[in-house]
Amino acid sequence: MDKERYIFEKFRSKLNGDDCAVIGERAYCKDLFVEGVHFRRGWLSLREIGAKAMLVNISDMIATNARAKYALLGLALPREIGTREIDELCAGVSETAREWGIRIIGGDTIGSDRIALSVSLIGKCKRPVFRSGARVGDLIAHTGELGSVGRDLAVLLRDEISPASSQTQNRNDKISSVQSSSTAPQGLNAETSTAQNPGDEVRSPDDKISLAHARLQSLDNETSAIQILDLEPQSLDDKILPAYVEPLNLDAENSAENSVSQSRKNRKDSTSQSLACENSAPQSQAYEGSVFDLRAKISKNSRFVRPVLRDKFFYKAAKFISAAMDISDGLAQDLPRLLEASGVGARWIARPSEAALQSGEEYEILFSFAPKFLPKIYAIAAKTGVAINIIAEVCPRTPQSSMEFRGSSHHFAP
Repeated sequence: MDKERYIFEKFRSKLNGDDCAVIGERAYCKDLFVEGVHFRRGWLSLREIGAKAMLVNISDMIATNARAKYALLGLALPREIGTREIDELCAGVSETAREWGIRIIGGDTIGSDRIALSVSLIGKCKRPVFRSGARVGDLIAHTGELGSVGRDLAVLLRDEISPASSQTQNRNDKISSVQSSSTAPQGLNAETSTAQNPGDEVRSPDDKISLAHARLQSLDNETSAIQILDLEPQSLDDKILPAYVEPLNLDAENSAENSVSQSRKNRKDSTSQSLACENSAPQSQAYEGSVFDLRAKISKNSRFVRPVLRDKFFYKAAKFISAAMDISDGLAQDLPRLLEASGVGARWIARPSEAALQSGEEYEILFSFAPKFLPKIYAIAAKTGVAINIIAEVCPRTPQSSMEFRGSSHHFAP
């Protein structure tokens, strides 16, 4: 049973069913990023987890031809997460938000048995591109090359259960055991007393949630949209981040566009230095021997770790594009969704490999356009350094042309 589709049908309306909902000139999107479903802590550093949670949402904005301006952030954190780990997770969120010109304006925190991030973006969109615009005769293409993310995920899944990985886990268990025995004061149970990193003071669950609130507040020091209010003590699961949100003035954000471009350029210039630092000095001892042992098996530039978004190409090409979405669940699942939304079918011009069809979390753009715009699409692609792959032609919808594939979700079981 396709539970995602079943739930979607419960809330179907004219406003949903696309990468973003667009109301007037504002666009809204939301994605969850959950440990055990989208990532494991042995695969990504906490900073990378925070960054990717933002990027997968920004990808939805791009595919709708919207520009993200504001974000609401929900964090679910295990009790054992320490203060340094909270710092790293929030740094990944805030750095990515600044890079893309996004302000964090509020959120919520809660205790959990695993890390989960819920990101909602609010953006500006004057000319939205939906999934429903493909017409018979259009060409269907995608940006970039598909398949590398699926290959990297397969390597991580395979090596995670290898003998070497088991040794890594044993080493991490010993580290945790030493930390617990050396930092837990007498009379306190392990759940509330274990310090996860050297230098972390012992904190109760309520203290840690309060700290997370403070970290959220500091994600954007220049915004006055978040105000932490004094509340009566509550249980861990009831802790919230109260906030008031200033009236959104999207037009006022136009002046920030140039600074966003410069911020992203600065980040690109420092990428190699950051990677070298990250691989030589893990931010948290709790991850030493796990993130970096497994990550040595895949490219340091893996798009599974940090998706490469196609904003420069798409924003320039959007006026020539009839329908679009990002490839998050794999082409085998996303192409049928675009065709169904447009009420059309398709026939292959160049069928992708099975690996390319099934590879999820690629975050390339799947789009359709009229053949007369092909020279313009190619020219923009060349100018922005993006590969374009034409894979199919839109035709009337029939059972044979609906492009239904067998396969399962790219997400692995918790």
